[in-house]
Amino acid sequence: MGKWSFVVALLGASWLQAQTVLIIGDSHIVGDFGEYFHWELHKLNRYDILSLGIGGAGSLHFTNTLKNHCCGYKFRESCRGEKLVKGQKIRVLEEGKGADGGMILPGFHSQLGELLQAYRPEVVVVALGSNNVNAHGHLLRLIKRHCPAARIAWIGPFLRLVLEQRLRAIQAAIKREPSAILIRSDDILGHDILKSAHFTGAMARKWAAAVVERLKTTL
Repeated sequence: MGKWSFVVALLGASWLQAQTVLIIGDSHIVGDFGEYFHWELHKLNRYDILSLGIGGAGSLHFTNTLKNHCCGYKFRESCRGEKLVKGQKIRVLEEGKGADGGMILPGFHSQLGELLQAYRPEVVVVALGSNNVNAHGHLLRLIKRHCPAARIAWIGPFLRLVLEQRLRAIQAAIKREPSAILIRSDDILGHDILKSAHFTGAMARKWAAAVVERLKTTL
């Protein structure tokens, strides 16, 4: 299958038929971007959605025992057909503040693999790469081992220092996994001098809406 045909399959048939979407990411998923991104997907009224954000996480952290190692985490859920009032927060199933070193998702033995086995997502959205603590290939293999039919959409980092280095690491892993695709987001907010940023409010909402639109319509 050619790359463009794959995009059509992912964002057309496979995406539209998905029953469950799992989002995993770093502190941007914990914060406002993750909240708005979850909201924008929920508004499509097609999916049961879970999102797990771990502050300071790289892909390496998701391949090991899940811990609150840095600056908090949040595990959200919404269900297809669930009515949310404007301004209402996405339901939080579990969260932690600060860095207490505690286990995340003990009900799943703090393992991403057990979470994947329990929910069997048709689509996994990965929003990692900003923290540069990488085991990208290992993460993709872990997802496919537990959910062989899952499609994977990797959201690239925003525009920032050493962006090309971060993108090359993601692209190298995706090249070896035909069910994965990169969704670039570094042209949306235009911050090319930041070492780190946690976008809030209107900027986070703009970033989330644009990324969801790209997931729906384009590479």
